[in-house]
Amino acid sequence: MITSAQLGGNTYHLHRLPLQQKNRSLQAWDAADEYLVDYINEHHADAKRLLILNDDFGALACAFNQLTSDSVSDSYIAIQAWQHNLKENNLNTEQLTPLTSLEPLADDYDLVIGKIPKNSGYMQHQLAQLSQSLKPGTPVILAGKTKAIHTSTINLVERYIGPANTTLAQKKARLITATMHNKAQQSPFPKSWQLEGSDFTLVNHANVFSRDSLDIGAAFSVIIYRSRKSPFALSTSVVAMV
Repeated sequence: MITSAQLGGNTYHLHRLPLQQKNRSLQAWDAADEYLVDYINEHHADAKRLLILNDDFGALACAFNQLTSDSVSDSYIAIQAWQHNLKENNLNTEQLTPLTSLEPLADDYDLVIGKIPKNSGYMQHQLAQLSQSLKPGTPVILAGKTKAIHTSTINLVERYIGPANTTLAQKKARLITATMHNKAQQSPFPKSWQLEGSDFTLVNHANVFSRDSLDIGAAFSVIIYRSRKSPFALSTSVVAMV
């Protein structure tokens, strides 16, 4: 595994978790991380209070360890990787506060940076959270692979944050830059609906599997529930699913 990362002129030893994974060729950082770190050091070196979104394995946490930061992720592995890589590089773990997407954000960030998630609903939820907490004029800088940044991605940023720009591509990575301008908006998540033929109300949040509909596992659970009253309903429903 390649572990030596050059970020902002500094060298860090970064590991992906779990450490015993079979594919040892994968890195714990990518070109988007490198681009983002260089851009922040050049354009926002005076930031003091930082919010980090979707830091995969702690590359951003290590690169900006000198700042007091909150870092948001719903991944247990990601959070463990942050702590591991900070310790591996003899950096202060107390500067970083882990948060999940269900926890409230502070209102005193100087700067928001992050990686663009694959889940567009999750991105929409995070942008809505930012619109509710950021002070006007707070810079928001998001990084991702060029192929992952579409017109719809930019439109989401402009809807919740304000006018957005994209940078030139470097190593197939690109940045979206914006400044908090818009009014606070509510997240469309969580979504809930009553399950037909049961007493259950299903509540799905932005970063869960099948967030907009009933997935097959939950559907099967409903069938089992209904079968308590009618075994025949179980057999016919299973046949229908197959």
